[in-house]
Amino acid sequence: MGASILDAAEALLAERPLAELTVADLLQAAGVARGSFYFYFESKEAVVAALLERIIDEVHDTSLPWLDRGETEPAEALGKAVHGSLALWRRHAPVMRATVESWQTTPAIRDLWGEVLERFATESAVQIEKDRAAGLALEGPPARSLGWALVAMNERSFYFAVADGEPEQDDELAETLTSIWLSSIYGSG
Repeated sequence: MGASILDAAEALLAERPLAELTVADLLQAAGVARGSFYFYFESKEAVVAALLERIIDEVHDTSLPWLDRGETEPAEALGKAVHGSLALWRRHAPVMRATVESWQTTPAIRDLWGEVLERFATESAVQIEKDRAAGLALEGPPARSLGWALVAMNERSFYFAVADGEPEQDDELAETLTSIWLSSIYGSG
């Protein structure tokens, strides 16, 4: 039953923002009674947190081409990671939009999304430090600050890309973001 509510919520979020969605809308779309809804979720925002939780591993896995690249060149690995991340945002646009639009006002989403961003920033900083130690990356600002800035740039850029709804510029955006990461970390773009 919880899964049917989640599926209905993702479909409804594709049509309108969370702020315009009611629990009654979710009940009707999922075909469940009010009591059933509240057995699984305390609010519509809790549904968004559950939707995000459902894809967190997939979100993380999109970064692995760069974080676990082995002998792959940084440019190729970063390109795969950025393109994969943007494709994931596109596939799960309703969830990602609702997350970004409600994280400031919903503690459960703020905490969960904060953990996701913290994980990416920390793992990026670790990779930057590894590449600096190996002589691949340039010395520069502290790796943690650089990782946070780059992750925040991607998050904002991906959000605006999916909020507009049109994927025609996705390749250009992914290539631009990849170039900025490469320039900032390795001195090449």
